[in-house]
Amino acid sequence: MYKSNYKRVLSAVLVVVMLLGMLPVTSFSAATGAIGQAELLSAIPDLDFVIEENSLELVEIVAFEEDFAPGYGSNGKFLAPIGAPDDDSLPISTRAQLEAIGNDATSLGGKYHLINDIDLGGSGWAPIGSYNTSFTGTFDGQGYVIRNLTIAGNIYQYAGLFGYANIGTIRNVGLEDTHINDSYTPSFGRPHAGGICGIIVGSSSIFNCYNTGYVSTSDFAGGICGSISDNASISNCYNLGDIYSYSSSSSTACMAGGICGTSAGAISNSYNT
Repeated sequence: MYKSNYKRVLSAVLVVVMLLGMLPVTSFSAATGAIGQAELLSAIPDLDFVIEENSLELVEIVAFEEDFAPGYGSNGKFLAPIGAPDDDSLPISTRAQLEAIGNDATSLGGKYHLINDIDLGGSGWAPIGSYNTSFTGTFDGQGYVIRNLTIAGNIYQYAGLFGYANIGTIRNVGLEDTHINDSYTPSFGRPHAGGICGIIVGSSSIFNCYNTGYVSTSDFAGGICGSISDNASISNCYNLGDIYSYSSSSSTACMAGGICGTSAGAISNSYNT
């Protein structure tokens, strides 16, 4: 509703400016003199007629709307509307509170939402959730941004803001200036790296999220998620960051993609540049 009204206001203002520019100087002077609103409006030609007869102006109006129409979230960069957090969701405002989600099985199954942007400062980040202690809760970024998430070295098999989500929900969060350079060489399995999550399994979902930073690992690499399994899904997401996958051995294939490295689940309404 806000987006629609915003576009109508922009269109109306632009049309009035254009039409005033079309009027003869005498009409413009009269319209801008000591006259009322009714006289001003009567001096403007019929709006429908002008738009129909001046298609170039109409194209300019549409282009103006598309360039300046707001998106969603605190910065206007999210693709979908953002609803209120769950009633029993806990607010997160600091790095320490964000890190605490990964402390134990109880917290990994909780519900959380951001109430402001968080800058992780570029110091090493420990992904929330692992293979043995996966994230099973709900994380709602509420249209805020987490900046400068950094993971480097041979430490984590599942790298991202979240490492491993099983029947978990992650939504409405943006990652900017991400730097994930995961060189993990596991004794079994394969590394997975994604801006939002390393891997999502079960009926996990990532909704209305984006990544603008660098993601690299030796196997499954994606801007949003390294890999998604059956029944898991990604929707209304996009990636603007560089994604790299390099083989850790001659017998291992590289799996890289803008949204995810590999998927057996569903991806919809999402894009990569």
